[in-house]
Amino acid sequence: MPTIISQQARLTVRMANRLLTIWDRVSASPTQLDAQNLMRRAQKRTGHNDFGPPGFQEALQVLIDNINQTVHTPLGRRFLKNELLRSLSNRLECEAHLKMHPEIEEEPITPPVFIVGLPRSGTTAVHNMLGCLDSHRCLKLWELHHPIPGAVQAKKWASRWTAALLNFGSPEQRYIHAVEHNLPDECWRLMLNSFSTLVIASACDLKDYQSWLLDHDMSSAYNYYRRLIKIIQRRKPEARLILKSPEHLWHLSSVVTSFPDAKIIWTHRDPHDAIASYSSLVSLSHRALFEQCNLHKIGQAATEIYRIGLDRAMAFRQTQQHHDRFLDLHCNDIATNPLTVIETICSFLGRDLSRHETQNIKTWLDSNRSDRIGTHRYEPTDFGIHKSDIDRQFADYRTAYNIDRQ
Repeated sequence: MPTIISQQARLTVRMANRLLTIWDRVSASPTQLDAQNLMRRAQKRTGHNDFGPPGFQEALQVLIDNINQTVHTPLGRRFLKNELLRSLSNRLECEAHLKMHPEIEEEPITPPVFIVGLPRSGTTAVHNMLGCLDSHRCLKLWELHHPIPGAVQAKKWASRWTAALLNFGSPEQRYIHAVEHNLPDECWRLMLNSFSTLVIASACDLKDYQSWLLDHDMSSAYNYYRRLIKIIQRRKPEARLILKSPEHLWHLSSVVTSFPDAKIIWTHRDPHDAIASYSSLVSLSHRALFEQCNLHKIGQAATEIYRIGLDRAMAFRQTQQHHDRFLDLHCNDIATNPLTVIETICSFLGRDLSRHETQNIKTWLDSNRSDRIGTHRYEPTDFGIHKSDIDRQFADYRTAYNIDRQ
């Protein structure tokens, strides 16, 4: 069954929104989010009062202001409120945990591996294959949702519910980028605890918030991200973390400053193909949050944010003296020669690929063929994306990273 890219939410989602609209009117439930109210609710939920470094409050307020100005559906508003409430609760649990274990702050971090690149450029495949290596591990959705130790089963069930809600709103999600509580996922979810993530801006069409993020110094957000990584590392201290999020591409300077010993794998793909694929993914969240989505608007926004990210990342690479920090991979190579790509990565990381690791990767590849569940199909022109325009706008990137060879 192919993926269906529709501009309208599925019938069950529309029905749920109608029922919630009636409920909101009958119960006089507030439709606007309020930062102070959410913070009080998080304190009541956790029994803690310290949210940690105060820098997050401005980001939270900008995010909430933009959400309140945007017409999301009742189901969408509830989902976003729960995301913010969980992030605030995580901050409270984080500070309480660090007070109980102050030695964590002084512990070194095993140099992680970051996987960055344009969204839809093979980052997920590389992420999962690297998770098959001994002494390496990817973070699963449930621990990204709940990074602080304690009540593991309850946290897994809470994450399972969140994933179910996402899949209810967009059942085609499993064809494009599967979201399940026990699957590896992207670490931008840790950045949400500082309310500083471009993913939320794109998924929820929050232009003011996105502009604020792009103009904002991300140092404090990455410092907090680093604290969370220290806590998570304690679960399996012998394992090297594989941290994957295309969003890091926009903030490479902050990544390198916070993790000076990290290795960075940058995947590349023809921007025309990547932007079209990402636009189809974003359309699912817009459809769930607004019931209707403007495909051309999504394509235009994706093109703009991609151009900003690539310009920033290329400018940063030009300033780097330690070029051995980066490994560049091409999406087509990842798709057609995955084992060769993994061998290249292992060489980059200074290790060999063992026989049983190779078998683990083959098993994963066999169980995750692109045609196993369905096929991700879409028309770039539906999103107003035309190859000649994209080639012109991204000419510097195409030349710098030899995109045309793919």
